[in-house]
Amino acid sequence: MDVVDAAQAAAQRLGVKMTLDYVEMNDPQTFDVLGARFTREDMSDPSDPVILSGAMWVGKTRLIDNIVLGDANQILGRKS
Repeated sequence: MDVVDAAQAAAQRLGVKMTLDYVEMNDPQTFDVLGARFTREDMSDPSDPVILSGAMWVGKTRLIDNIVLGDANQILGRKS
C-alpha cells in the first residue's frame, strides 16, 4: 500500500495522524465482502460491477467511501 504509506507520511509531517481502517471489494447486490482471492471469474457474470469500499481515520475524523467499479447502471437498474 505505497499510496497509503506516502499519504500517512505526508499527514504525519503536518502533525495529523492518518490510519487506514479497511479496503474491501463488495458484491453490489448484497454488499457481502468478496474474499481476498476474489477474481472476476468467480462471478456468475464477470462483466457485473463490484463495489470498492474503504474507511480511514484522519485525525479524529473517520472518512468512508464506496466506489462502483464497472457499469453503475446495472446496479441502479438503468439502461446502458
